[in-house]
Amino acid sequence: MLGTLKDALVRDELALPLAPVLSASERKAVSLLAPKATERPSASPAKAATQGSRSKVVAEGSRSGLSGEAIGAVLQEIAKASQGKGRRLSVSWSVEEDKE
Repeated sequence: MLGTLKDALVRDELALPLAPVLSASERKAVSLLAPKATERPSASPAKAATQGSRSKVVAEGSRSGLSGEAIGAVLQEIAKASQGKGRRLSVSWSVEEDKE
């Protein structure tokens, strides 16, 4: 990350605009500092109804600001958690793009 910032500062801004590099570096720094969600049974009221049914939440998590290898790591985590007889995955997601 530091190397990318140094490279952007040294280059001509017409060749490599500085603002997008700064924004991307900020997002990456925040994602490194943000606490990782841990797998835990849900205690939320929205999930309470499903816990009373024939299914239970065995893993859940939330991440934001992911890119590159971090996306692959989360997908592997989800795949590992969803292995097992009778397990199903519920998904909600969004992809964000920097404003220009």
